[in-house]
Amino acid sequence: MTLLVVEPDEGVRSELVLDLFLHGACVLVAERVDEALELMRAVRIHCVLAAPLLAPVLRTRAGEERALAGVPVVTRDLAGSSAIKSMTVEA
Repeated sequence: MTLLVVEPDEGVRSELVLDLFLHGACVLVAERVDEALELMRAVRIHCVLAAPLLAPVLRTRAGEERALAGVPVVTRDLAGSSAIKSMTVEA
């Protein structure tokens, strides 16, 4: 499974990548939405883990490209709890 982490905060990004890697995932990293979209075009991404403020933007911009439709976009709760929110890219 190939996961894409889109997170501008280096500390959060490092923690996520290490956790996912230790669980056997292939992890790609982007700091910005435009970088994430480039990776999504180039590599088959199974799921995107995005920063809460970037997730809706990524979902909208990825939805403009039919080839990226159906990719789940998961984010953590803005309140800082352990809850997650999941959306799917729609064309």
